[in-house]
Amino acid sequence: MNLFLILLLFLLWRIFDFLIIFFSQKIIPYLGFFPYKDELLLFNLPNWISALANFDGLHYISIARNGYAQYEQAFFPLYPILIKFLTPLFSNNQLLTGLIISNVSFFIGITILARSYKDSNWIIVFLLLFPTSFFFGAVYTEGLFFLLLISTLFFLKKENYLLVFIFVLLASLTRLVGVFLVIPMSFHLIQRLDPRLRGDDRKVLFIALLAPLIGLFSYCFYLWKTTGDPFLFLTSQPVFGANRSSHLILLPQVYWRY
Repeated sequence: MNLFLILLLFLLWRIFDFLIIFFSQKIIPYLGFFPYKDELLLFNLPNWISALANFDGLHYISIARNGYAQYEQAFFPLYPILIKFLTPLFSNNQLLTGLIISNVSFFIGITILARSYKDSNWIIVFLLLFPTSFFFGAVYTEGLFFLLLISTLFFLKKENYLLVFIFVLLASLTRLVGVFLVIPMSFHLIQRLDPRLRGDDRKVLFIALLAPLIGLFSYCFYLWKTTGDPFLFLTSQPVFGANRSSHLILLPQVYWRY
């Protein structure tokens, strides 16, 4: 898949999502269940754009602006750090900056995916058509994490272990699940335990395997120094509803909430 086709599919996906948001706001009345809606108005963007920062998005913006507030340690630091430092480039608008980071990251991610596999066309199409793919373009970590995930696997395949180390370290600072990239990396290491492999390559790969843990432990150390609880990112999850549900949640409910 060439770059023009990837860009065309990406733009069609964005237009389709924005149309859904725009007409949904016309058809479905706002019932007042999101208590911070007025804060999104401060960024002077149309409602059909600022809606992409609902719920968790507003917390990432808050962290970028003011640092961690109580219980916001549930959100890993890399994404709000990027928002904070890139905001001056985009009219000091944190919401706009978050959207640009997410969308540019996701676009680069699917471009790398297209380069990684010859038969990736349908993979990309189905990924864009997936009902919850709108998260990749929202003020959430999904777009950035997708880029870091794909980059890790791409350079792992290329056996560029220095770049693997960098991307997997950043992935583990973006989302907790980034630490589980150690699993495909371990399988790769097992496949490469060949005496013909250069000793330096094996050493670099072993070091790269530590990167997910280094990222996670760095955040734990920061939490321990600032709050006294190195696992606050876990213990604060129930505040945001990230606990067991006593009833089934259907896909239409997800659309209605977000």
